[in-house]
Amino acid sequence: NISTLIKSAGSCDSDTRLTANMPDVCIIYQLHLECGKMINLFDWMQAFIAVVQPDKLKEESKKKQEVEPALQARFAQAVSELQLLGFVKPTQRKTDHVQRLTWGAC
Repeated sequence: NISTLIKSAGSCDSDTRLTANMPDVCIIYQLHLECGKMINLFDWMQAFIAVVQPDKLKEESKKKQEVEPALQARFAQAVSELQLLGFVKPTQRKTDHVQRLTWGAC
């Protein structure tokens, strides 16, 4: 919902510390600022899980890299919102990556 994104824009400042109670799109946005031109989706999702549920990441590292479907859906929705807003786009060259379209703290 775009109105929710606009209301939560204050919590997406580049100098704020990432916490689990932030909106998912803000967490994904902050993590995207730390990446280069190409962002590996799996690495990005692991960083997202480390912020949202750090204890889950430790448990999952012992298993076969299976991610809880609810966390994967939250991650996919947040990435889709960034794509809708024009921050990232899929790439044909590497299907497991997205391309960053902005630079610096916008």
